[in-house]
This record gives sequence, structure tokens and C-alpha cells, in this order.
Amino acid sequence: MMNCNICGNLMVDAFTTFTVRRDGSVYVVENVPCLECPVCEHISFIQDVAVKLEKYCSGRVLPEKTIAAWGYRWGNLIIEIPKEGNVTSTKNIPLSPTMLGTQHDKKTPRYEGITTSAPI
Repeated sequence: MMNCNICGNLMVDAFTTFTVRRDGSVYVVENVPCLECPVCEHISFIQDVAVKLEKYCSGRVLPEKTIAAWGYRWGNLIIEIPKEGNVTSTKNIPLSPTMLGTQHDKKTPRYEGITTSAPI
């Protein structure tokens, strides 16, 4: 066991999900053994685990599964997609490059029902 580098409390064995963006790709590794501080929740990895994480996130290892990921950039215009029942989906609206940027024409019929959210 070791002490936390942040608050000095004794760290305990745990598991975490490791997520990193590297070279334009997002890597998610589930059930990673780690040391976690029960007080400040700081996570540390032993060297063997860090080496294996590096291999997983190298882009040279086949993934066990693929997941859907939505990418956002903070500060861009927020365009809300109408809900179908209780599920939010992009399948009901053809996305175009004009929707992805900050300029769009709300009067165009395909944008009916799309609203921009108020700033938080």
C-alpha cells in the first residue's frame, strides 16, 4: 500500500474506467486496477498497469467492442435535437456541416423544432 500524493491518506485497491483522448481518438479501458484514495478520490496506477494502458491506447490493439461517442467542443453553439419519445437521436434530422458550425438558418424547414439552449 502507499499513501496518496495529494492528501497523504492510505490508498486502497480499486478498479476504474480509464478514458483518454489521443491523436484524435478516444480510448476507454474498463475495469482497470488502481489505487484510490478514499478521502480525495485521487487515482494512481502501478507501473505494470500504466505500461498496459499505454499499449491499449497505442492504436495498435484491436478493441473488444466499439461504443458510440459524441464529440463536443466547449463554447460552440448548442443545437438541440428533438426527442422521439424519450430517446434523443440524430437519426431524425440530416446533419450537415452548417449545423456543426456556428452559422445556420433557423428558417430553413429542416431546422424546424430545433432550438438553441440558453447559456448556463
